[in-house]
Amino acid sequence: MSDDSQTPTSAAKSCNISNAFSRVKHIILEKYFPPWAMILGSRNRELAYVDCFAGPGQYEMDGKPVKGSPVIAVEEAVRLVQGKHAQSLLLYLVDNEPDKSSD
Repeated sequence: MSDDSQTPTSAAKSCNISNAFSRVKHIILEKYFPPWAMILGSRNRELAYVDCFAGPGQYEMDGKPVKGSPVIAVEEAVRLVQGKHAQSLLLYLVDNEPDKSSD
């Protein structure tokens, strides 16, 4: 017989770990994406960025809303194209749970 009293705790731990991994991914994206696009954009007319685990555009961490990788990628892409660091930047954002995605 299973112990249902452990389920919320396990789910909360899983969510916290998932959010922590997501936050690390977002920090890396914020730091790495602009230099990558600027370097490659100086030599290539068109760039493509693919995020196969994009997830929602926003999620909650410690009770506060946090930008998800799709929002970070789009904001950085707009900045790079407007600043003429890239001529064309295609973003492919894949989410395996589209029902959970932000509007």
